Amino acid sequence: RLVHPFILRRLKTDKDIIDDLPDKVEQKVYCNLTQEQASLYQAVVDDVQQQIEETEGIQRKGLILATLMKLKQICNHPAQFLQDGSEFDESRSHKLSRISEMVAEALQDNDSLLIFTQFTDIGTQLETLFRETHACPVYYLHGGTSRKHREQMIENFQSLDTPAGVFILSL
Repeated sequence: RLVHPFILRRLKTDKDIIDDLPDKVEQKVYCNLTQEQASLYQAVVDDVQQQIEETEGIQRKGLILATLMKLKQICNHPAQFLQDGSEFDESRSHKLSRISEMVAEALQDNDSLLIFTQFTDIGTQLETLFRETHACPVYYLHGGTSRKHREQMIENFQSLDTPAGVFILSL
């Protein structure tokens, strides 16, 4: 309720929205954890269960939020959680493997795609991976992107003269 007045949301039914927006297509794809991810996930859950019993109030809420962030990182890729400089490899994350497949499928159909992430470190890793594995333009917009560079990337991505590509956006 606190952020509700500040959330901006536009619907296709709004008169100010472009009439030719395509219908939204939503498809849920479930990816199992790899053995490495499952082990890390279980270790974090076991650790937090013990800590939760020893905390209360605002500290408990903070612990839960921090744990949720850790679990999200593990689900993305173990290297993100471990922060050990280990290999950002598809064999370590079925989620990464699936997004790589989706990129290949879209590019094969000559379609561009947008990928959103809340984590800048994953955005950087995805940019590097896709530049190495796909012969297509790859753009990465994050909070540190200059206005001029941002506008140039958007213009290039939307240009009909530019081949299909991948645009990664960090929220």
